[in-house]
Amino acid sequence: MTTALPRPAAVQLYSLREAAAADFPAVLAQVASMGYAGVEPAGLHGHPAPAVRRLLADLGLRVASSHGPMPDTDEGRAQLEEQAEIGSPTCFVSLGADWFSSPERLERAADAFAAGTEAAHAMGMTLGYHNHWWELEGELGGRKAYDAWLDALAERDLASAPLEVDLYWARVAGEDLVALLGRLGSRVTHLHVKDGPATHEDPMVAVGSGTLDIPAALGASPHVLWHIVELDRCATDMAGAVGASLAYLVGAGLSSGRPGAGQPGGAEATVPA
Repeated sequence: MTTALPRPAAVQLYSLREAAAADFPAVLAQVASMGYAGVEPAGLHGHPAPAVRRLLADLGLRVASSHGPMPDTDEGRAQLEEQAEIGSPTCFVSLGADWFSSPERLERAADAFAAGTEAAHAMGMTLGYHNHWWELEGELGGRKAYDAWLDALAERDLASAPLEVDLYWARVAGEDLVALLGRLGSRVTHLHVKDGPATHEDPMVAVGSGTLDIPAALGASPHVLWHIVELDRCATDMAGAVGASLAYLVGAGLSSGRPGAGQPGGAEATVPA
């Protein structure tokens, strides 16, 4: 196994979506006070991008990447432009399970991804793909739907499009994470790090307290740029679980936090006008 040096840890802000909808600046300040090195936004909750970029800089938070819709429509391109304004280097998109229902639909999705890639490049960004379980559970044309998707991208000269592997959903689909990451190699630039019972519906738990072999998965990814904590749902306090996840990753020497970060809970912030 190849062991990577600790990568910086970010949090996917979808994890804290309820609190962010009520007070987005306060959530960013809380994440900074936890010691995270960065964030991965999935929307700005109505705040202007330039102001959010200034606030992130003031808090010492980097934008690891972002999530958004396929930027092949006016709305999608507008959201991509917003992500570019806050300094996101890569936007990751996902496809619903229905896009893998036939070769024809998959081809349409690949065409949309190619168009979105051109739009992203024009804004100085790259476009990447984030998996769920259905691409790895399902089949299309006698092979994994995920492999069919990657082949469709390669046919459009997009074989190097970055991949964000969601460790939890890959494990739910029955994947050996070390083998999967080894097979995908340097295309994997970001990891979604989450933990729990590895079922479709049960709540997730703080990273390090579930069933996934987190050290093995992170150690198998020497090319990864960021470790991004995301808990889609949690039966305990979400902010507490997000903070505990970082404490585990940094304490185990698997990820790095923000240099000079303080303890959770202190900072307050407002979005500048």
